[in-house]
Amino acid sequence: MNFYRRAMKTFQTDSAEIILLVEDHPCLCEVLATVLRRCGYRVLTATDGERARRLARETSGIDLLLGPIELPEMRREELAVWFSTVQPQARVMWTATGHHELGDAESIIEKPYIYIDAFIRKVRVALNPKPAVEATAIAA
Repeated sequence: MNFYRRAMKTFQTDSAEIILLVEDHPCLCEVLATVLRRCGYRVLTATDGERARRLARETSGIDLLLGPIELPEMRREELAVWFSTVQPQARVMWTATGHHELGDAESIIEKPYIYIDAFIRKVRVALNPKPAVEATAIAA
């Protein structure tokens, strides 16, 4: 079994969680969407902020917004604030090239996506964060 298939099998889910994937590079958007779908997620794709807004308005129950720190036509903060009012239950995770000073490294996936298992693991953790008590016990 090759590495890609092993990663897919390891992180397979049947929870049907909905991910809104925003990526301004269409080819990369499709590749990431395929990977996430093969893991069992329902994936909505947008290549710009306006389409992301439309999908968020039209789709209830989005579990995760996964998008780039920088979009050509929209600032990250603007999208995050707007999204949290439309989908308050959803989590947000950003993708970035290089290192960014955003505070919470757990909410960032670094590009390029060399290790697909690390990408999938970060998405899974974003959707199912450990409770503070359990995280404290693990750190001790």
